[in-house]
Amino acid sequence: MKIVGVLAGLSVLSVGGAYAMDSHTGPLLPFEGVVPPAIKTLCSEKETVYFNCETGRKTIISLCGDLGEREGEFAINEHAPSSDAWLQYRYGTVGHIELAYPEDRRLSAFESEEHFARYTSALTSVSFDTGDAQYDLMDLTVLEVEPNERFTNLDVIDGRTGVQVEFACRAPRDDIESELYDMTTAARVIHSARH
Repeated sequence: MKIVGVLAGLSVLSVGGAYAMDSHTGPLLPFEGVVPPAIKTLCSEKETVYFNCETGRKTIISLCGDLGEREGEFAINEHAPSSDAWLQYRYGTVGHIELAYPEDRRLSAFESEEHFARYTSALTSVSFDTGDAQYDLMDLTVLEVEPNERFTNLDVIDGRTGVQVEFACRAPRDDIESELYDMTTAARVIHSARH
């Protein structure tokens, strides 16, 4: 299985508003590797994992897809998706996916943001709205400390009541390289597809 990003992190209560951030556009440097056997994902072996998170509820949150990788290099130009690029959010347990969105795997169902505050933090989010709820996958890296601290989670906001529920990702495993924790590629391709 190819990996561009796997996320597992710590609980974070708020990643909004408190940061003065500007947009960051850096080089696209995909990481290719093999999923360590201890990592549980809802993506198949033929799919790329862009986000993967185990919660304390023994559930898994995965963002699976194919954004245009060909023979170990990106076939995308300036982060423009290939014509057959797709993404799908999945929530559940291995062998039982409770939610797969969107069913047709279209990129236009997703929105993304990427912010960078020089020398202090980097925030990447991928979100979508099902009509009943808004889902926000977030990755916040605090750069001011060594080693860098990483916080990842899923926020779900009920569309009728406005109630927000946070699914915190568990702490990262020591045997996984830090390069695996990156959904920047997915965020940039989503942004390019929408604009």
